Amino acid sequence: MSVSAAGHLVVARVGGLDILDITSGATIKSIPFEEGKFGFVVDPYKDLLIVGVATGSEENRTSSEVVTYSLEYEEIGRWRIPASSCDLAVADNRVFISGADPFSGNIKVFSLNGDQQHPDIIWNGTTVCITSIPPCSISFGDRVSKKIYKQQITMEKKESHGLHLSQYLDACA
Repeated sequence: MSVSAAGHLVVARVGGLDILDITSGATIKSIPFEEGKFGFVVDPYKDLLIVGVATGSEENRTSSEVVTYSLEYEEIGRWRIPASSCDLAVADNRVFISGADPFSGNIKVFSLNGDQQHPDIIWNGTTVCITSIPPCSISFGDRVSKKIYKQQITMEKKESHGLHLSQYLDACA
């Protein structure tokens, strides 16, 4: 569930998205997904709506993808991500995906349209619940260390290759 740039409540569910008027609760629009798909995260960014969509079940996903919608809720792009992906955040024109690599725990980084993958944020923990903090930061939790981390993401860091977490994040205990 999230609030779009147009000020509507966007709810991801099994089978699609519902766009609701915040004041009345009335459904403005329903966007169906292909059969067997469900939305697992909705993140508004500028005039876009970025949605994580998966097949299978919440516990056992067989495939996952990112679908991008315009301010008018029309689909403008989609691209595949690793099936195990559990959450995503959007900041600084990039999509950050946690849980994509369960062995390393690294955070995968893609361009907004998915056509370019950036270097991973190297992380040897178990990342869960990643979220964006406008305008250009992300925050995520580590299930093992029971800590929440925040990282400012700027265009200058786009050229960095494989910085270790101690160089990349400021820990907030």
